[in-house]
Amino acid sequence: MVSQLSWNQYNQQYLKYGTQDGSLVLGVHAKIHRQISRRPPEREIPRPCEEISVDWTDLDESYEGHTRTLFITDAFSGMIFPYFVNQKDEGVNLRILKDFVTWTDRQFKYQVKRIRSDHELARKRTQNWFRRQGIEFEPSAPHTQAQNGRAERSGGVVMEKARAMRIQANLPHDLWKEIVEAAVYLHNRTPRYSQEWRTPFEDFFSRQAGKQVKPQLAHLKVYGCRAYAMTKKAQLKESRLQKLEPRAHIGYLVGYNSTNIYRVWIPRKGRVISTRDVIFDEGTLYDGREDETATAISELDDLIAQVELAEGQVRNESLLEADEEVLDIDNQYEGSIVVFFFVDDIVFCYRKSEQGQVDQVVKGLCTKYKMSRLGELKWFLGINVIRDRSQSKLWLSQQAYIEMIANKYDCDRIEGQQKWPDTPMALEELLPYDQQASRESQVQFQKKVESILFAAITTRPDIAFAVSRLARFNQNPSDIHHLAADRVIRYLYHTRTYALEYGGVDTREMRSFICASDASYADNTLDRKSSQGYLMILFGGPIAWKSSKQDTVTTSSTEAELLALTQATKESLFISRLLISLGLRLNEGLAIQCDNKQTIRMITVDSLRLTTKLRHVDIHNHWLRQEYQAGRVQIEWTPTADMPADGLTKTLTRQSHERFVRMLRLTDISLRLATLRQMEVLKEKLVENRTERREAGTDSAPGAAIEGVVTTVDQRTRVDRKTTDDLMMTNPGTTIHIVLLAMGRHRAAREPILPVVRWASEQWDD
Repeated sequence: MVSQLSWNQYNQQYLKYGTQDGSLVLGVHAKIHRQISRRPPEREIPRPCEEISVDWTDLDESYEGHTRTLFITDAFSGMIFPYFVNQKDEGVNLRILKDFVTWTDRQFKYQVKRIRSDHELARKRTQNWFRRQGIEFEPSAPHTQAQNGRAERSGGVVMEKARAMRIQANLPHDLWKEIVEAAVYLHNRTPRYSQEWRTPFEDFFSRQAGKQVKPQLAHLKVYGCRAYAMTKKAQLKESRLQKLEPRAHIGYLVGYNSTNIYRVWIPRKGRVISTRDVIFDEGTLYDGREDETATAISELDDLIAQVELAEGQVRNESLLEADEEVLDIDNQYEGSIVVFFFVDDIVFCYRKSEQGQVDQVVKGLCTKYKMSRLGELKWFLGINVIRDRSQSKLWLSQQAYIEMIANKYDCDRIEGQQKWPDTPMALEELLPYDQQASRESQVQFQKKVESILFAAITTRPDIAFAVSRLARFNQNPSDIHHLAADRVIRYLYHTRTYALEYGGVDTREMRSFICASDASYADNTLDRKSSQGYLMILFGGPIAWKSSKQDTVTTSSTEAELLALTQATKESLFISRLLISLGLRLNEGLAIQCDNKQTIRMITVDSLRLTTKLRHVDIHNHWLRQEYQAGRVQIEWTPTADMPADGLTKTLTRQSHERFVRMLRLTDISLRLATLRQMEVLKEKLVENRTERREAGTDSAPGAAIEGVVTTVDQRTRVDRKTTDDLMMTNPGTTIHIVLLAMGRHRAAREPILPVVRWASEQWDD
């Protein structure tokens, strides 16, 4: 050992690996590690592609079936060329090398002289081709990737860049082929310190062009941003007559084919397209919802395919798939039957005189489909429909739904010194969060807003403004926003017995259909846009409402009120035409209420003109004046204190909010709901008792089919034993009554009723 090394070399090796007994061999066995060579390269590379390095990276299968990437790196310029393959095979590698060598020779007259790689290219066919082409192959030592440094490092840089791009854009992992290709595209156009801040693109193309060639960068966009790509049908003008069909796919930027051709991923179609006709929204990235929705739909389709349907349901499905005409309804009679449905729930609205026609329609439907008649409407989409025909009143309640969401978000109780909120929102304005909310916080807040939004648009207009404000912070909620949402839910739970009331008013003393419009001028301090709202009332009850922020900044309260009035007028004209199409013809014209006298004068007085630099505001003014002069609308002034839409534009104090609730005809029906529940309980007890008596054999008299029917008659307790079939029992101090109907007029048919009446009298205690 000493004879083969100089004394200095031996001394250095001994200091590094030697042991106490002077054994160099034993020290090497124990301490050897990777040897790092810092010697400069022996040769200079004069031109592009004279020396290239080849390396591979394996990944999971991509959406197109690729499983690995082959990187070819030019040692002169640092330019990287990626190739994507789906198998590990010598023939595939050789085909790629032949393609690359031919391309560089034909396009740029660059001759490949050396190829550096690991031993994956040290195969017989590949080596024979190298010799025939005069290409020198320089393999790295076995298991020593560092000797293939350029390709190894280039592959690592590209994969790091691709990883960062995917995480920032939140794209699925199976799009790695597009992401890696885009990372290489950007790498080749990024200046490098080792090349005196030139890009690989410049060094590669400038030598052949004989001049400095810089890459174009103006076409680069935020990676992963939303892209609206023109559809193929729109490009080819295949659907010229379908003017209202969508003309663009919603996708996301995943790469570049050239400076004006982009690669766009369409989540709903699950594929990537190349297109020039595209508009980018660089402020919006992919959030994963489309992908989750598509996956859920696919899984649902698989589950549906496994379901075995009953015979009647199979018949229904076959009719739907065949797109067969279900029923030809003869409409020779004068009537106004309204039919509306949601999925498989169908509701018929008609007058009593039209019962025969409705029965005919239902009978026809039943011959085609397996259907069940559920009787009078009580529930629809979670809305409880309560009627009192004696007073001509109807209520819509969502008590059950509100109790469900309050329990879900743990807002159905208060602790300590807390009080139930009297209003849905505090008077202080909610401001944006100055930090970034977690994903969990975003999802939880969005679920809360989604839950209360359904109540706000269905039966609870008193929370419409609060929900409109909360929805602005869906993307970045703070703890303050969560508390504000919880307050709305607690307010709903505290007032869960409130229901919209319709009917019971004398329409001779009021208009049948009116619309109230209001605006709150510049109440949003961040952008000074105004809030607006409208409320439509039919026969004394609200049927449509909206609370929103205006799209533009106005310079006066008159302009803000004018924009709100225009929106309300357009919506009310549509609703009035819809009512006419449903057979409801009103005797008076359409009235729009407004609490700003100056705005009304701008419309009704010819000599007044609005002076504004906002062109669209001036257009709205002229349009309203046109509708007013044509007699299609009437503008009426209403004091702010009596304005029904006031609570749709601002937060209110407790007293003002209570007045707003009264104007909405939101009525507390807690006593009525409790009465209905007690009546249902009693009815169940009576039915249960009758069943027990029948099983005991004591209820077998002829014609003794008894049915419990609930009514409300406020009389003294009595048992009426007239010769009629009705026995009415009422309890003292309550309005709950039971009418027991016996089928038949014989005395024997009435006898079994008396024990049930006596039992109910003993058991029922108000």
